[in-house]
Amino acid sequence: MGFVMPHAIILVAGGVVGLALLFQIVGLATPGWTTWEPFLGLPEGNEGLWEKCFGDNCAKFTGDIPDWFSACRAFGILGVLAMAASLICAVLTCFMSDKAKMFTLVAAGAAAVGAVCSLIEFAVYAGKDPFLSSQHISLGYSFALTVVAFVLAVVAVALFIVGQRKVQ
Repeated sequence: MGFVMPHAIILVAGGVVGLALLFQIVGLATPGWTTWEPFLGLPEGNEGLWEKCFGDNCAKFTGDIPDWFSACRAFGILGVLAMAASLICAVLTCFMSDKAKMFTLVAAGAAAVGAVCSLIEFAVYAGKDPFLSSQHISLGYSFALTVVAFVLAVVAVALFIVGQRKVQ
């Protein structure tokens, strides 16, 4: 079991899914899902899946949270795990050339699962957040990072599938 250089397309796909994983982690962990400017006496602020910030003061959510919010959290975490599995399989293609075809297919499948989880995460958030209809509130950078993670995961799936055809 030594290092074997996989096809360049699989290397690119591994890099793309690694970038998707990074964006998914940052999007999931940061409090920039929604942002708002000062209105009705409230200071400007932002909200993520784990905490809400008013100015520089942030507080974790406590008490009951809506089920849709929990679903966003859960699918975000599942997306991270699936994209991490895809990246691990992409790395394993470098060390197990006899099973490279299988690992490439598993990497594609895991990236697809990660993309679907990310899609569900941001679609539910955008569809269910009751405050997004206000003119003072908008989607923020964390939401955008999750959308970018979804797009990158879809690109990685396509690259893994194309690369898999090149594997011996």
